[in-house]
Amino acid sequence: MTSFKLPDPKEKYPRVKVGQVIELEVEKLVQGGEGLSKFDNFTIFVPQGLPDDKVEAEVISVKPNYARALIKNIIKDSKYRVKPLCPVTKECGGCQWQELDYKVQLETKENLLIENFLRIAEIDEANLIIAKENIIGMETPFYYRNKSQFPFVREDKKIKGGFYSQNTHKIVEFEKCYIQSDKINFVFRKVRDLLRKFGIDIYDEKTNKGIFRHLIVRHSFVTNQVLIGFVTTSGKIPHVNEIINEIIKNFPEVSGIIQNINDKKTNVILGEKNINLFGNDFIIEQIGDLKFKISLHSFFQINPIQTVNLYNKVLEYADLKGDEYVLDAYAGAGTIALWVAKYAKKVFGIEVVKEAVNDGLENAQMNNITNFSFKQGKVEEKLPIVLAKNNIDIIILDPPRKGCEDYIFDSIADNNVKKIIYVSCNPSTLARDAKLIIESGYKLEKFQAFDMFPHTYHLETVCLFTKV
Repeated sequence: MTSFKLPDPKEKYPRVKVGQVIELEVEKLVQGGEGLSKFDNFTIFVPQGLPDDKVEAEVISVKPNYARALIKNIIKDSKYRVKPLCPVTKECGGCQWQELDYKVQLETKENLLIENFLRIAEIDEANLIIAKENIIGMETPFYYRNKSQFPFVREDKKIKGGFYSQNTHKIVEFEKCYIQSDKINFVFRKVRDLLRKFGIDIYDEKTNKGIFRHLIVRHSFVTNQVLIGFVTTSGKIPHVNEIINEIIKNFPEVSGIIQNINDKKTNVILGEKNINLFGNDFIIEQIGDLKFKISLHSFFQINPIQTVNLYNKVLEYADLKGDEYVLDAYAGAGTIALWVAKYAKKVFGIEVVKEAVNDGLENAQMNNITNFSFKQGKVEEKLPIVLAKNNIDIIILDPPRKGCEDYIFDSIADNNVKKIIYVSCNPSTLARDAKLIIESGYKLEKFQAFDMFPHTYHLETVCLFTKV
């Protein structure tokens, strides 16, 4: 007789199939911005779902432990839902939470951060309550971005520019983006209209043919300077002089126009070669009393208003007396390093991008800061060298979203660094690295979250770890 085993009701297995329409109640928001719901105890993620929503949703993908379903009809609106400013927020997906009350956005982000610390870093909840400082949001959570990049395509003989719809390469057109500087909106619309006027050949990523790929615009809120980047596949843009003349006639604040050459079949936006078409290849940005030279390639904080708050928190956690040696890893254009330099004895920066290093050195000179030095290279390679040669008191880590390589924390601990200040843009990798930092002999003393990116799920956090 053939025996068989009944499925364990506690076991996770798909209870839905692709194309099935089901009724769901969204319980909460999760990392990545999606709503979480349950169907027969099976996890369903609902993009654009908000807590307290009751919806009809169509299953679009099924995995062994979860599924994803798109909303077809809202049966009952969330009590936290508000009317968005942007008419294409759902199609675009760049602002995952523009329909969510801003106060609830802040509470949700802080809760997700705590959940990551509890689940991944395994930090005791009582210690988190002691260490936590309340999240700092924005008084006006719109028009805060100082840089944007816009892909272009040609569809049905028409040139279209905008943003990619979330998780696709489908262009969503718009006339105004409510989270970026209005100056960027104006420049985008003008360049788009000029590309249409002169019939510029647009790059097709399927055939790898065409010229114009992306438009990049940077805008300084303080100096009002604008830097424009045309990302193309060839060394010649037809009608380029007419296009430039039209731009500078309409926008005298344009400091420079750069053509960046990217001939590769890749999703990476910028290529390695720049051609200076007009003016400077940089803008001057100002944060507090410091001025910074920012090029097309430079990393710089997107939200200049919140950047001041974040950098001041780094300075507060460093608690410098004037005799400390500070190391700023993943230093970008040296912004944090220069922010703390006048309060320290010596500051070192490490950065892999050559253009950012050059900007950092010029930034130090422009601000008459002489106690700062830069090393170009990977943090994983350069950090042990700097630690071996210098008695570093404080390390500032501001890594990309993927976080730090795990082995650098042992190197930091072995050199008896007193404080680690970790600046993170990803709560998950922050929690992972926090666990490693604690295991290497440090304590999480304080942390504070900053809403640098209102209406999105992204969060910036500053943490202070002290040597036990």
